[in-house]
Amino acid sequence: NQLVETNLDVSSDYGCGSSTSQVIEIYPVPNANFSFNKVCLGTPTDFSSTSSNIYPIVYDWNFDDGTANGSTNQLSHLYSVSDTFDVRLIITSAYSCVDTAIKSVLVKPLPSPNFVFNLACYGESTLFTDSSSISSGSINSFLWNFDDLSNSIDQNPIHQYMMEGTYNVNLSVTSVLNCTADTTIPVVVHPMPTANFTFTEACLFQDVVFNNTSSISDLSILNYHWDFSDGDTSLLENPQHAYNSFGMKSVKLIAKSIANCIDSVSKYVEVFPLPTVDAGIDTSVSQGFEVQLFGYGIGATNFSWSPS
Repeated sequence: NQLVETNLDVSSDYGCGSSTSQVIEIYPVPNANFSFNKVCLGTPTDFSSTSSNIYPIVYDWNFDDGTANGSTNQLSHLYSVSDTFDVRLIITSAYSCVDTAIKSVLVKPLPSPNFVFNLACYGESTLFTDSSSISSGSINSFLWNFDDLSNSIDQNPIHQYMMEGTYNVNLSVTSVLNCTADTTIPVVVHPMPTANFTFTEACLFQDVVFNNTSSISDLSILNYHWDFSDGDTSLLENPQHAYNSFGMKSVKLIAKSIANCIDSVSKYVEVFPLPTVDAGIDTSVSQGFEVQLFGYGIGATNFSWSPS
């Protein structure tokens, strides 16, 4: 503190004069100032007074968000929204000398992570699509953890699971202001059916009998679609089908699980032509006599006459 002596001299119109003096104590003015850290929404902002050391001192913090004021030299404050706030610190010394500091405090927006994915089947590729958002600014980095010891930094990655089951997929996103948030969503990888079948050989116009041997690990119900490559199809598990032309016929079986996982298999079925038969010309014979009959069959290997 500084002591200053002041003098006052007065005189009247008659030439009379007098004087007096007084000692005035001048108190120092505090210098208000503070520091703070730049944070993302959801993390408390730490405030610390860096005001001049004049004790005792009273602190009055106003956080510009309608909440109660603070009264200590160091404190933390959690903002409920991302925005720029004009924080004010008023300090008052023991001698009622006052100073004020005002600074703009930015609470950076936190990204809101989210994603969707298409059907996940064992052994098939699954597309993960980022649907994260942020109130202002942009998201510039992505980190995926697929819960099978693999990850990706692509925004919309494609991943193939090699075992069925449930995987807790985590997506962590970071904004251009370096704010990070993450979310975890369970992804069910469904079992994949194995399509297969056997069949009997058949001749033209005769039924080919198909035996469905498709399977799935969880023994759930499968749906089937047969394509016989001649315009006919079937939804039966074990159909029969007759062809009206001979040759090699491509048959495709599609097996679909209740989770819509699909497998297919195609095989060639040979349809044999019917032999061309001719028993010769009509003839007559007297009872008790023999007659020689001449017949032929193109493509035939066995012959049977009736009556014999």
